[in-house]
Amino acid sequence: ISTNSQICLNCDCNGHSQLCDSNNNGKCLECQNNTIGNNCEKCKDGYYRSSLSNNLRDKCLECECNGRSTKCESNGGKCIE
Repeated sequence: ISTNSQICLNCDCNGHSQLCDSNNNGKCLECQNNTIGNNCEKCKDGYYRSSLSNNLRDKCLECECNGRSTKCESNGGKCIE
């Protein structure tokens, strides 16, 4: 009889990672598609998610500010000067 009652849970990384830290509340590791956050739910600086989609599984796209700025709003991509 095992006294260890650990339960395995799937990583909740919105499709951007297959790895999570079971010792750190399931925090996602090695987020892909230009995402960051405990669940790979945010875009990295310089990247955005289409304003047409609120789907956290969508990839983050690089800001297109034509050299005017390297930052844009994370939802919609509007350049921030």
